[in-house]
Amino acid sequence: MIMMGIFENKDVYHTNADDPDQDAWLQRLMGDLESEPQWHDGEFIATWVFRLPAVTPAAWARWAAQTPRCL
Repeated sequence: MIMMGIFENKDVYHTNADDPDQDAWLQRLMGDLESEPQWHDGEFIATWVFRLPAVTPAAWARWAAQTPRCL
């Protein structure tokens, strides 16, 4: 499994990394893992944005409202 976080810039990344609520979420996640994940920090050279036709804005909003804020 690959989990990716994409941030607008490094300041936003560091703000998220220093957030106690984010750390609490990560600690809960770590409790469900068998071992420490591998961490790979990096930068994107290019990005592509796509949207599946079946995902409506309303469905996306419902999903986002129920998803932990680390996304």
